[in-house]
Amino acid sequence: RFGKHKEDEAYARQLLKEGGASGGPAGVLAQAGLDTLAGQAAKARGVAAGLAQRSPNDLDAAVMLADIELTMKSGAAAVAAWKKAVGIEKSARTLFGLARAQAAADDAGDVKGAIESARAAVAASPKHAGARLLIASLTWEQNGKETAALAMLKEVLDQGKEEGDAAIIDANTLLGRIHLAKSRISAAEAAFAAALKIDPLW
Repeated sequence: RFGKHKEDEAYARQLLKEGGASGGPAGVLAQAGLDTLAGQAAKARGVAAGLAQRSPNDLDAAVMLADIELTMKSGAAAVAAWKKAVGIEKSARTLFGLARAQAAADDAGDVKGAIESARAAVAASPKHAGARLLIASLTWEQNGKETAALAMLKEVLDQGKEEGDAAIIDANTLLGRIHLAKSRISAAEAAFAAALKIDPLW
């Protein structure tokens, strides 16, 4: 969600470059990441879990396992895995992962917990677009707070290209949905058009 696929692939390829052909931990994790993106998450989970067990304080292993659990929609297991990662290093990266897992947990998700974790991610990295987008989405879709959601989306859009095309597309898409729900048709069309201008295939 919110551009994570591209981020995960880039991260996996970075690890693969670092690990090379040596079969070291970075290379193993990279292959697990690429396997996950290729739809082989179950296989990747076994590899990542084994490495995380052998190196319980290895942040990269903890994050990879947590991301795989999230990809597999493991609910409580994904939340627990991300909490483990946060315990190793409390950062925007791990807090945002925890927020995504909490939002996706079970049927309704832990909306309050997800928003709190996403806000903590923003506090750690004030320009974190993904966390802001998640807050805006949950604030609107789960709590119906239009003003707060619009304010958060404005912060993302004001950053412009700084956060990349994916964040701007997601922000305009959510903005369009909010306007459409409020029967502001022209405003909705403008927001959707802004997203299409960046990516006509959206």
